Amino acid sequence: MTPLLPDDPLAERIRGNPNDPRGWILLGRGYLTLNDPSDAAAAFRRGLTVTPPSQRGPLSSAYGEALTYETQGAVSSEAEAAFAQALKLNPHDARALYYLGIAFAARGDRKNALALWNDLLAETPPNSTLHNVLVDRIAMLNGQAAPDINAMVEGLAARLKADPNDPQGWQRLIRAYSVLGNKERAKAALADAHIALKSNSDAMKAIDREAAHDGLK
Repeated sequence: MTPLLPDDPLAERIRGNPNDPRGWILLGRGYLTLNDPSDAAAAFRRGLTVTPPSQRGPLSSAYGEALTYETQGAVSSEAEAAFAQALKLNPHDARALYYLGIAFAARGDRKNALALWNDLLAETPPNSTLHNVLVDRIAMLNGQAAPDINAMVEGLAARLKADPNDPQGWQRLIRAYSVLGNKERAKAALADAHIALKSNSDAMKAIDREAAHDGLK
């Protein structure tokens, strides 16, 4: 790892408390800013060793991303393992969903790549750069023009109306309406989910957590 300057405040922080995860996180981010993904990955890796397992999600994701930058965009097995760990702790981790999709697509696993990217697309603001990147990547995997996002959401709504016993489908629909800024439709979907899944308490808890995450409660 590139040595830090002797008078660098961050260096002093890490020397004084090497078991502080935040210091290593800040150091990793600093190296990324300097376009040094190798040292960034080393800093994040060190941070993971001093972070409690239940809190490693964002750091695992950052570590995987640094490894991917180091290999010019190729998701190595080590990076893939880091992203998978991040998703176990947070199924909404955008970096993990995106890069794991790249890993699946690279080895021809179109089904899993699309599943991850469609989930991520449903919760990505339409005016963001990531949204446009996802639309393009999904279109390329499907071998067609860029999809109509509103049509996709309405298609999911129609499918759930015909077959409402799909807890994950309801979560995706609520999330999609929220991301599109249609809170009224999101609340209506939440109410429909409560009716459709009223006998499934575990599913309803997950749905309510999604609603809280989307600011509907």
